[in-house]
Amino acid sequence: APKPAANVSSTPITAHECGGEIGALVELELTGRPPFAVHYRERNLRFPNSRPITRIVRTQQRRHSFKVMPDMAGTYELEFFRLEDDNYPSGQPMSATIEQAIHAQPSAKIDTLNGRISSRACMGEELELPVRLKGQGPWELVYNIVYENRRTSKTVSGITDESYTIALGAFDNAGEYTIELAQVKDGNQCARDLIDVSTVVTVREGGPRVGFQCPDNGIHVLDGEQAQMPINVAGEFPVEVQYHKVGDTSDHVHTATIRRKPQQQSSSQLASVIAYGPGEYELLAASDICAGTIDAQRARCSVHVEAKPSAWFVTDSLRRDSNDAHDTGIWRLHESCEGAALQSAFELGLSGSGPWKIDYRVDYWATGNARSGVPSFTDRTITHSLVVLQTSTLKPECCEPGLYRYTLLSVRDERYQKPQMLLAAHEAVAAEAGVTVVEHLITKSPLAELRAYSPDGTPLDTSSSSRGSFRRQPRSIKHCLAPGQSKSDGDAQTWAKLHKYLPVFRIEFEPSGKAPFQAWVEVFPASGPSEVVHLEDIAGYSQPITLPDHVASQIGRYHMRLVRTRDARGCEHQFVDPSEVGLGRADHGSAAIAGGIEIEYIEAPNARPASASPAANPSRNVCVGDVLAFELRGLNSWNVDYSYNSARRSTSVTKRLFRRIADVPGNFTLERVCHRAANECCSEFDDLSYAVHDIPRVLVSGGKDVYQDILEGDMVDIRLDLVGAPPFTFTWQRRSIDGAKVLESHTVKDLDVFSYTISAASEGTFEVTFVQDRYCQYPKA
Repeated sequence: APKPAANVSSTPITAHECGGEIGALVELELTGRPPFAVHYRERNLRFPNSRPITRIVRTQQRRHSFKVMPDMAGTYELEFFRLEDDNYPSGQPMSATIEQAIHAQPSAKIDTLNGRISSRACMGEELELPVRLKGQGPWELVYNIVYENRRTSKTVSGITDESYTIALGAFDNAGEYTIELAQVKDGNQCARDLIDVSTVVTVREGGPRVGFQCPDNGIHVLDGEQAQMPINVAGEFPVEVQYHKVGDTSDHVHTATIRRKPQQQSSSQLASVIAYGPGEYELLAASDICAGTIDAQRARCSVHVEAKPSAWFVTDSLRRDSNDAHDTGIWRLHESCEGAALQSAFELGLSGSGPWKIDYRVDYWATGNARSGVPSFTDRTITHSLVVLQTSTLKPECCEPGLYRYTLLSVRDERYQKPQMLLAAHEAVAAEAGVTVVEHLITKSPLAELRAYSPDGTPLDTSSSSRGSFRRQPRSIKHCLAPGQSKSDGDAQTWAKLHKYLPVFRIEFEPSGKAPFQAWVEVFPASGPSEVVHLEDIAGYSQPITLPDHVASQIGRYHMRLVRTRDARGCEHQFVDPSEVGLGRADHGSAAIAGGIEIEYIEAPNARPASASPAANPSRNVCVGDVLAFELRGLNSWNVDYSYNSARRSTSVTKRLFRRIADVPGNFTLERVCHRAANECCSEFDDLSYAVHDIPRVLVSGGKDVYQDILEGDMVDIRLDLVGAPPFTFTWQRRSIDGAKVLESHTVKDLDVFSYTISAASEGTFEVTFVQDRYCQYPKA
């Protein structure tokens, strides 16, 4: 396709009244395929440093002309540089230049330099239209007012200032008014027709109509939230609304601007204004460009702040005054006993809109905590949550004894989803800001244990125990009774005298209980069924237990255990299941009895001289060679302690007869006999000491064999020396020389000296055949 081409020529436009050439008529001769677009640059050579203005001329004709009539005087250069047609839409370069000197023409335009031209007006209202003029003054301006296809032309003459304001109105009718600048003429009478210099003014019959769209009961908001009061606005936007709070002494008027119309007229989409705190608000005025009206039926709106939810403890069933050492002056639920079912609970007072969720803290001080009630010395702190649908109760903790403090921390309800913190107070400060701190004391059950002591106060059971939690096997205590101290060995009167030798049984309470106490003790005698002994009015924390005589009146084993205790508060501790009381029997063995004390009276062993033994000699004098025999009583295994000439010895004996031979003179003492099965159960003796005497002896002629001849009719003296303890009794004999025949025999009695002389005149053998001193004799009988 051939490239497009253009021939450019121009003719000056001349107006003598305007001082000469006022523009140029440019003619274009185009070749190619329409449509055409001719690009050129326009530059005022009067301002060489100014940037050229690029313009485009578009035409469907191959011959086209257009006028160039700029407002500013000067020499203008038109540089044509590109030509486009249908075949070459991207254009072909071209080069053509036109210069034209142009004198200034008057001009007029609507002035927008000082702000936006108002396009709206109200009936009865005047409107000013600013106009800027150029050229040589004074000017004459012709403008038209077009309304409902009727055109009214007005002329203003003698304008000397370049800035001029056309006064329009007041408008009598509503509708659209078009203001056209038609012609301007300068002081040289150079007139110029103005094209497309106009503006449209919409005149409204009235302003907006505004009214609150509030519910009948007002608007309810949460504390801290800013309320938006919905309003219904009929008018053109933006609309300015003025309102105030009724009764506000400051008379402050709030202003809000509604900038656009809501998309929908639902309550959630309505326009709104801000409420500055609770109260009743009244609309004062509304306007857009026109003053509006207020809907008298909807001129006011109330804003209410929803009360925050609250929770507190109702104190009607609580108490304050107490002499208890744990009392802290805080409202307290009635005391409960450890292990007892809780009969009461804390009643809660609530305000707000349910359901409520309450967070609360439980501080716990164990029994025995010296800092009970002091926050920094709790034994345990736990936080709980409680959901309440209506007026409700808070169930206390159980079941450990001690002081529990309940503190309500926060509450939330259906409206206030964020927890509302509660003031920790044990005094009511307002109708709905009551007590939030209360306490509950669980008293420790009266724990006790049975203890056994010897008559001198020494504990018979020194093993540690945990009161109230008795072991399955009872604590076994063995008590040794001296011979004759059991009732089975004597009558009741003797037993009463010997009662002081028996163990002392005591019931001992922990000091956490409150006296006076009561206790029920089940006792299992050595034989027969058990019985329960009721101990009343136990004034102190330790008291002896007096048991019936028939319970512990004989040798053997019996048991006793705590069944139940009760203190002055009415608190009880059950040591034994009631269904098990009375089932145990001593003859069933200890496995049938749970816990407590098992007492076994063991009679101390005894030793008495055997009746046929020299040990039975009341004088306690025995002789060397005697066998000392003692009968042992008690269990069939003993340890026997004795001394012989200060040498202590101990031996084990399993038979009931204990024998020892007196083999040397001196002293023998049977000191103590103990049961081997219960080595601490012994008997000591002070009446079983024996003097062991040597066998008496007689020395004939100094103890030598003497052969002596005598003459018939002569006398010979034979000397006898006696060794022993006088008086002596001895028998001497004269035998034949061969010893076969006793020729004579003599007994000497009660000899108090240690020598004796026999005068013999006959022959024979002289010998002593029997000797006896105060204690012993030889040979034995």
